[in-house]
Amino acid sequence: MANNRRPTFNDLPLEIWAQSMPAAGIPNAEITASFYSLSQTCSAYYGLFGPELARLAIIKQFWQAVIDGKQQIIIDLSLANPRLLYRLITQPMPNSFIIQSKLTFQIFELQGETLLSAPVKRKQLKVIQTLLSCCQPQLEHDQKLQKWIAYALSEWKPYQLTVDAEGYEPFVIPQEYKDLAQSSIEVFSTETFPNGIPGREGIPFNIELSQKTELALSSLLDILVPKNAVKLDDHIDMELCLLALFEANCTRLRDVHGEQLEACWRRTIGLTLPAQIPETGEICCESLEDNDDLEINPLAADHKLWHGEDFYRSNRDDRSGQGFDFFCNVLGVAATGDEDGWFAWGSWINHIFQKQEGFQKTLLQWQEQLTRLQDNDNQSGYAIRFSHD
Repeated sequence: MANNRRPTFNDLPLEIWAQSMPAAGIPNAEITASFYSLSQTCSAYYGLFGPELARLAIIKQFWQAVIDGKQQIIIDLSLANPRLLYRLITQPMPNSFIIQSKLTFQIFELQGETLLSAPVKRKQLKVIQTLLSCCQPQLEHDQKLQKWIAYALSEWKPYQLTVDAEGYEPFVIPQEYKDLAQSSIEVFSTETFPNGIPGREGIPFNIELSQKTELALSSLLDILVPKNAVKLDDHIDMELCLLALFEANCTRLRDVHGEQLEACWRRTIGLTLPAQIPETGEICCESLEDNDDLEINPLAADHKLWHGEDFYRSNRDDRSGQGFDFFCNVLGVAATGDEDGWFAWGSWINHIFQKQEGFQKTLLQWQEQLTRLQDNDNQSGYAIRFSHD
């Protein structure tokens, strides 16, 4: 009789697998691999696990688009999958979830992050604004969504400023960043170019330098682009790192000269620029000279310098392109030396100022809107709080 049939694997609801495995702390990659293997065993299992595999694939597409700053893809995915967007905004990733940027090759462990908290922590202003726009239709009537947006925006950590007697407001660079910058460039003062001077007499710019210098640069790359996954809270701040390198290079001009100085800028600045977030890469390709309301040209939007060179390297360990053959100067042009060094430092400070001001404007707009919505319904059970200075 049918009622006496012994239960089979197919009778188990998918939720047993889709919910219990993440709850047990099994990494997302292993869950996906397990579901895929099971789906290939027979048509019944394919029918059971196929839809979940498709959902997991879309989740990965969402996260990949956020990490790599693909705003149009975020919009398209949000329109096609509004419920999934809602879940990713209002539910932190419950277990290990790893995404590697296809541009910087940095690997991020996103457990505990929401789709909005991650770009806030990485200071991806355009991605933040895109996600907020996608959430707008549902925001007014959904208190849970309001709460999680407020939580995510509160994760922005503003840079500290120090005002001198003349009213100048330079950013406070943590000592560990200064030490990293100094250790990365001081080796160039004694660089002997054992394999010849880069760029001279036919010697390529990416020729290996002395062992001591190459080791220092490898250590810098391991910090900028770690080989293993790193949680966002533990990741180095790329903008402050570059600011520290600009400052160190400019203030050490008297100790590093000629070919040593050119190699120092090309290698240290050139390695650090491609570790920046995608929208910063666009601005660098366009020009850091004056990026107030700067309109990004199609070439820069594709992360290419003014003469077509790629801003990002082809892979993490590539010994060509930016960081070896050239670095992107303040005008978005491939440079091999220290052109406009002091100007580059000042332009980068101005860029960080503008980004911080841009987020404060976005934050205040949403603070006003969310607070207004909360005032209209005092039964929300929580208070919206923003941490911004």
